[in-house]
Amino acid sequence: MFKKFSISGRDRKKKSNGKNEEQQFLVEAIDLLENGHTFDALQKLRILAKVVPNHPLVHLLMGRAFIEVGLFESAIDSLHKHLQIDPNSLEAMLYLGIAYYECGELNLALERFEMATKLREDSVLARENLALALLAAGKNEEALEELSKAHEEIPNDRNIVHLIVLALGRLGRWEEAKKYMLSKADSTSTGVGVSEA
Repeated sequence: MFKKFSISGRDRKKKSNGKNEEQQFLVEAIDLLENGHTFDALQKLRILAKVVPNHPLVHLLMGRAFIEVGLFESAIDSLHKHLQIDPNSLEAMLYLGIAYYECGELNLALERFEMATKLREDSVLARENLALALLAAGKNEEALEELSKAHEEIPNDRNIVHLIVLALGRLGRWEEAKKYMLSKADSTSTGVGVSEA
């Protein structure tokens, strides 16, 4: 449901450096996580957390891995540790929002997603996740506002188009939803699967 960051490009650069054993262990954990071996990645990350307890990326990755295996309270703990080290981490704030949402704490999820949009106002990912949580809370007008901002940044994103149509529909603005969807059918990267029939 929510969108997550990929760590493959940004942090994999460290693989070439590989100057110490901890760094190599971290790269191996990233590879495992990115290739769907979440439990194996968690084993390595737990070891790393004991060896380098103040390494923010270790806690961020543990939070992500815990979310992937459904251990949301553990994810929240790891992400709070990360935020103690790096309080302006957009990724941690977004993952924390996801973890709170999955724990049924919608208000806390909304707070974290709102904080993420304040950390980086140009983050489409933060706006889209905030909009999803707003939709879940029944705050359709606010969701539409966030989606409109995201749409300005990426006008042809298929998912954003679908969510705008959903928000318009929930607001009872059916004609507007239909016109909007038809206007975007040819411009989205893969289309929205609509015909006028």
